[in-house]
Amino acid sequence: VVPQGAGLWFLAGMKKPELKVAAAYVGFLMRPQTQRMWVKATGYLPMTPDALLALRDSGIPLKLLDTLEKRLSAPKYAHPRLDGASERLHQVLGEEVEAVWRDEKPAKAALDTAMQRVNVPVKGK
Repeated sequence: VVPQGAGLWFLAGMKKPELKVAAAYVGFLMRPQTQRMWVKATGYLPMTPDALLALRDSGIPLKLLDTLEKRLSAPKYAHPRLDGASERLHQVLGEEVEAVWRDEKPAKAALDTAMQRVNVPVKGK
């Protein structure tokens, strides 16, 4: 998942040459020069510290760059109430979406099931 919630999906069952192409694409996206162009063109946040460094001399206000640096260096779960919840939500949604793609259940049923699963307390918590 990239900043602002966009995501890249790579599906199970891809052949090795297809995975190599996908890996090359992700590598291209993560290059600091690509991130610099991406941030300037779209307004999305940089995804790596190296990309942030590449933006330092691009004319972006230093105050904004400092804020972005704090954002990139923040702990994964900065909010105590969300400790692990986001990760669990992503896992459950991923599993339910896979069932839809395999044509095992309709989308509405998958969303309903995901809501039920996420709302059930995890043992030991």
